[in-house]
Amino acid sequence: MQDACSSLGAVLISLASAMSQSLLLPLESFHRGASADHLRKKAALDGLREQELSCSNSVTESLQKRDRARVGLQSAMREQEKAQKKAGEKKKGLARFTRGDGEKDIAAAEMKVQKAASAQTASIEELASRTEEANEARLLRESATKEVDLLLSYIETVRTRLLSRCLNSCALAYGEAAKNLRKSAADLQSQVSFLRQAQSTRPEMPASGSDGRESSLPSWAMEALKVSKKRPSTIVMFSVISWLQLRRKEARLPKEHAVKWLRVVASIQSSNMDKKSNKANLDMIERGQYNPKHQNPLCQHYENYNDGIPCRKGCRTLKAKPHHIRYSEPNRCLRGFYPSWNMTSRQPLPKPTAISFSGLLLFGDHQLSLWRAKRWGS
Repeated sequence: MQDACSSLGAVLISLASAMSQSLLLPLESFHRGASADHLRKKAALDGLREQELSCSNSVTESLQKRDRARVGLQSAMREQEKAQKKAGEKKKGLARFTRGDGEKDIAAAEMKVQKAASAQTASIEELASRTEEANEARLLRESATKEVDLLLSYIETVRTRLLSRCLNSCALAYGEAAKNLRKSAADLQSQVSFLRQAQSTRPEMPASGSDGRESSLPSWAMEALKVSKKRPSTIVMFSVISWLQLRRKEARLPKEHAVKWLRVVASIQSSNMDKKSNKANLDMIERGQYNPKHQNPLCQHYENYNDGIPCRKGCRTLKAKPHHIRYSEPNRCLRGFYPSWNMTSRQPLPKPTAISFSGLLLFGDHQLSLWRAKRWGS
């Protein structure tokens, strides 16, 4: 037993180690590398986007400056034209008074035109330079965007391949663990066979005495073996009828009487029911001749089907009603078990056209019902 437990622990430890080395560590390493590379390239892309935005703002400012320089040049040229027009006046009465002032006005207008032309040229050169910088920033940003997109595609491809390889390694580890567990199970089975053979050579444990009392076992032995002191009722065999056989038997039953047939799929040894009556009831059920309103298959005593009270002889049986099933103990009910048994539901059972049940077991002081409910005609 100790070897089996130690081998089971070794299998679990090896499986955990394989899971860690084959799945967790590779995925963590991949996640760290991919995240670092993605963050680095994403930061570079964000910087290039900010640079492109700054260059675009500079280009806008250069355009506005060029427009202002153009307007200034046009204004200076208009002033120069006015000055030249004034200087070309040849009226004799005004010539000697306006000659010096006209030349000064023409020189000032020409100076303004030169300054406006220089400002316009500088603004155009600045606009061209900033436009070139904006184009370079745009190209760098597009290149960085392509790199980020390519990195994301690489991450997806590598992640898929890595995950496939890791899962394959885990599957192999699980297969190896299953092989080791099957080997351990075979070892345990061999030990069980050895213990049974050793027990067969020893004298049997004393059973109940002739007076019907229980065997004189110590309390610790009875607790270890879980021997019930109140009721020695145990299930000795549980034979399940296959679904195909059950469907064949249900097909022979009339639909209008299907609710009356209770199929018990068990062979039970109980202190309140002998094997002969149990076998007779099971035979009647299989032949379709049993009516639960007239006879209870788990009790030899006559019971009223609709009273819903414990048997007067003291045996604990289940009083089955079409719409309300209640335990023999007071205030313990199972409601809403159709179409499946639901212990938490508080809703009453709806009225179906017909119901067929199978599986009613008796466990000492408690009752366990395994219901297979089928609604006919739905």
